[in-house]
Amino acid sequence: MFFFCAHFMSSENKSNFLGCNITLFQTWDSVVISSESFEILYPPVENAPDDRNITLPVGATIIISCNGGHFSGSFETTKTILATCNQDFRLEVQDTILDYDKLDCVNFKSQIAKTTSTSCGPNAIIIEVGFQIGLNIRFLPQMVVCFDTKNQIPLYTQYNMTKSIGFIKSYLQTTYVTDAVFNPDIDFDAMYNFTHQQQEINKLLGLPADSTKYVAPLSCRPPGGAQTPGFCFTPRQLTDRGSFVYIPQQQATFRYINVAPQWYFLDYNLNKLERNVVDYVKTNKLDLEVYTGTFGVASYPHETTGEDVALFMYVSGSDKAVPVPLIFWKLVYDAVGQRATVFLTVDDPYQTDVSKNVICDDVSDGIGWLTWEKHNVTKGYSYACAYEDAKKTISYLPDIIVKEILV
Repeated sequence: MFFFCAHFMSSENKSNFLGCNITLFQTWDSVVISSESFEILYPPVENAPDDRNITLPVGATIIISCNGGHFSGSFETTKTILATCNQDFRLEVQDTILDYDKLDCVNFKSQIAKTTSTSCGPNAIIIEVGFQIGLNIRFLPQMVVCFDTKNQIPLYTQYNMTKSIGFIKSYLQTTYVTDAVFNPDIDFDAMYNFTHQQQEINKLLGLPADSTKYVAPLSCRPPGGAQTPGFCFTPRQLTDRGSFVYIPQQQATFRYINVAPQWYFLDYNLNKLERNVVDYVKTNKLDLEVYTGTFGVASYPHETTGEDVALFMYVSGSDKAVPVPLIFWKLVYDAVGQRATVFLTVDDPYQTDVSKNVICDDVSDGIGWLTWEKHNVTKGYSYACAYEDAKKTISYLPDIIVKEILV
């Protein structure tokens, strides 16, 4: 993000200008926050996608934070700046006029994860991910994770999608962070290596280590290779990076507490749903609460005994962790209108009887903005349900007040 503040010398210009003009760009690493609401600032939604200006009235104050780092130039020892729009329509820090050309954030840090003692499901606790803002060291949460510490997998994540999502122009790609809540014996980077997952799944199912019955290299994305859809596992972000406008916000999604193993082939319908929700927010100019989670554990028959065996990405002796979810779900909630819908995708490209994985009555035919291929098994068999219906089976769906389906 880069800022400029327009300075108009004539009284005529001053009378026609409302205050300090700030232009937000996505590549800058600072976080800009309202000092009144303590919320990240976005341009007016009606200006999307090209006009990225914010006009601050005289006397308004903003917080500019270099999360964990510091600013260069005149503020090189400063981590957080409190700036006010003055009578000359310029931003001031005490008696200093900000030099925006030199206000660069150096050594910006990833958002931090704060583990709480709040329970949210079986063996699960709440973890808050957000910005540690200077001044009085306030914490600005961005994403909540309900994390199963026993099985080492998120049950769900929650974030608020702003109606200003239409301003997003680029997407961050970076490495994943492993948080302290994880078992130190588990190498999450190695877990998604093709050879590792092939050996682990085959060992569980009584197959030779190099068997391609389920995890198949010829149709799978090799490590560091071309992204050809295939039968292997990929780390699926529950809260997607494309759900946030600014790069510092997107950075928060690259944590292993925010991912679960998903058959790579099933990206199609899950990605379609992500884009459909974003388009719905942009079209309706509506803020939404979004919860995305996992449910159940996928299983396949053992090669010798024929008994169903639950799939895990980590196996060490009798210890198992990081189960392969049976279902990915997304709860989209309009808190103001008290409307919600739960969308579900079955994480199993080999299933032959989809009915056993339909846990609630499908209402998706009444939702006109969906563009997924819902009955395509290899793209992720998908359906949608009313909140109360889905909660009968997924008991840890958050407790919210819902009066009608979101359509």
